[in-house]
Amino acid sequence: MCTTLINKSCFAQVGTFDTSLPTVQDLDMLLRLAIAFPFKRVPLPLLESRQHPGQGSRAISRHARNVDEYLTGRVRTLTPLQLFGTETAPGQEFLQMALAFSTARRHLAAAAALDRARDAWGQDSRLPLKAAKWRLAFNRLRGEPGTRVLGVDLTSLDSEGKRALYRFYLRLRSKLRPS
Repeated sequence: MCTTLINKSCFAQVGTFDTSLPTVQDLDMLLRLAIAFPFKRVPLPLLESRQHPGQGSRAISRHARNVDEYLTGRVRTLTPLQLFGTETAPGQEFLQMALAFSTARRHLAAAAALDRARDAWGQDSRLPLKAAKWRLAFNRLRGEPGTRVLGVDLTSLDSEGKRALYRFYLRLRSKLRPS
């Protein structure tokens, strides 16, 4: 957990916190602050809190959804220059972004990044996107029942079947490597 101490005068220059975000830090405001002002890290904790078994929040699922929606919006609206420092439409970078989001269980953001990869690759997108869909499915196997790819319920497969499908994915992925 982090705590941010911000001088009130900074808000006059960059704007205030978005109060429509019920459970998420206003990352846009933090980015505006980072551009306008230097950040200082304090190496010692300034706040202590305790944790106990069963601690949690009724809003945790709403928080996760808000984070996913925020990331999805950023993926859809930022240019490749803002995201990757290049003006071209880098399909491979969007694919890596999709896989990272999926690993973090941010499936809406992963789908948005896959859409951007498809746009970047145009008509040549079938093979990379097929590999990406397999990888996304494997990431979802961690406890999400009913995951289906090409009509196969992946959760019904035994360990050997999953390994065989993963080897198939690795062969597809090897074809993605730039030549």
